[in-house]
Amino acid sequence: MAGWLLAASGYVGGAVTQPESAIQMLYVMYVWLPLAANLLILLLLTRLNVERANTRLRDAAGASSE
Repeated sequence: MAGWLLAASGYVGGAVTQPESAIQMLYVMYVWLPLAANLLILLLLTRLNVERANTRLRDAAGASSE
């Protein structure tokens, strides 16, 4: 995926200097994409209700052992 993004931005493998678009794509790949992924994970984790799931599992385990 990184190769595709760099190719789309005009990255030149053996060049001494890279075009501004390739440098901007590197910035996006190393700053903005991880930030977006972390925000998505944070949103999912804040919506996770572990205590309710644990209570359900305990109740189910208690009902099956009786």
